[in-house]
Amino acid sequence: WFYSRSRQELWHKGATSGNFLKVVEVQQDCDGDAIVVQVNPVGPACHTGTESCFDSGVLDAALLEADGSAEKLGPGVLQELLDVINQRVSEKPEGSYTVSLIEEGPGRVAQKVVEEAGETAQFDFLTPADIPSGATLVDILEVQGTLVQRYTLPEGGSFTIAQGLAGEGPSDMRTPSSESQSLDLRGTTGQLFESQSGDQVLLTWSEGELFFSVAGDLTAEQALAITESLE
Repeated sequence: WFYSRSRQELWHKGATSGNFLKVVEVQQDCDGDAIVVQVNPVGPACHTGTESCFDSGVLDAALLEADGSAEKLGPGVLQELLDVINQRVSEKPEGSYTVSLIEEGPGRVAQKVVEEAGETAQFDFLTPADIPSGATLVDILEVQGTLVQRYTLPEGGSFTIAQGLAGEGPSDMRTPSSESQSLDLRGTTGQLFESQSGDQVLLTWSEGELFFSVAGDLTAEQALAITESLE
């Protein structure tokens, strides 16, 4: 649902055209006064028939090149890195670590990215040995100082594995309640929250200075299996 300033009313996106937006995730900025909504569009998202409303460039490349700004504003070192990666993939030099990573698939590439970032961020990529069949790692995000790995499930649901410094993660992920169940896991005590239907859970625990959680469209048994298998 959106609020239309021109109509002065709420309107349901896709009610007329059939081009609905299925919400995947909502994030807020650091000040709490703006949000970013990630969606999967069903049909064109824009009334013009294009996939996105943001498909028109505002910078003229010719003008940038004329005054020498292109190099300053362009991709620069990122483009150089991409060129090197593409060259490695194309030529496949013997013993290339880049090629071996790519051949292992997106999950391994994502794992390596987080491993490298973790050396600075003090977080390690968490690898679950036991996850629901068909689960796929699709996102690695930083939310309020918490590193979040998001997985999708073949039936359409999703779940997350998160870690952050104890006491600094999102408060709604850390606060036990009378509805939670205390469990012994990974050598410590965790808190399990279940929906009434039993198909959504939040499992939280701490290890040393770090806080962890497994949450989403899972049963308690699945969440516990993921937690105990984390490496």
